[in-house]
Amino acid sequence: MALKLEALEKVREAERQVRELKAKAEDQKERRLRKAKGEALSQEDDLRQQADQRYQEILAAAAEATEAERKRILAEGDEEAKRVKAAAAKRVEQAVELLLKRFEEAVRAQT
Repeated sequence: MALKLEALEKVREAERQVRELKAKAEDQKERRLRKAKGEALSQEDDLRQQADQRYQEILAAAAEATEAERKRILAEGDEEAKRVKAAAAKRVEQAVELLLKRFEEAVRAQT
């Protein structure tokens, strides 16, 4: 009977050790999962920051390109306005000369 008790004690000790090993393995698994989740969250934050920075860079480049295009269009408009103004001034001179000529003709016709 002593052998049976001794065998039973050994089995119980082995079961206790197995429970301890399972508990340690479970604790280690939980620690690793928490660490992995923390690293994943950190990487997610880093990626979001990188994406936001890239978004800001794209917006800045688009704003710069838009401003350059606006300036180009305004410069073209200014040049066109100058051409139209010059043409109009020339026509005004021609109209004034024509009016003076007709006025002179009218004055000569009356005298």
